[in-house]
Amino acid sequence: MSAAYDIAKILEDEDLGDLWAGSGWSIHVGQEPAKPDTCITLYDTPGSQPHYADEIEYPGVQVRVRGEGGAGYPTAYSKIRSIKDTLVYHGVWHVPEDENEENGNSNGTGYTVWCEGSEHWLQHDENNRPIFVLNLRTQRSETA
Repeated sequence: MSAAYDIAKILEDEDLGDLWAGSGWSIHVGQEPAKPDTCITLYDTPGSQPHYADEIEYPGVQVRVRGEGGAGYPTAYSKIRSIKDTLVYHGVWHVPEDENEENGNSNGTGYTVWCEGSEHWLQHDENNRPIFVLNLRTQRSETA
């Protein structure tokens, strides 16, 4: 599975947003939608050399947070900080199954997440919405 999609499911499970939602903090993978204004988009990025003998991979993920136009800068910054704090200071994450998230079941994939640099402002888009970016390095292994 895509590391970006797995991390998106973790963010949803931690109540930081809702996958594919039409309002509120919407979480998307691979393509940032025009609406809603407040969205979190995750992208798969190059990682480090895998260690196939131990079945460990090191995929990269970029998190992009877009806030509301105008005064949305502090809220968007706060959201990306919450994402960083949640993912990085947790330890090992187990990706929830799509159908069984409420039951706490895992799909057998574990992630350890750390930052590659810090969260930073990227730009305001054409609608004056602030965009922040956080680049993550991950360690992924099957834990089942």
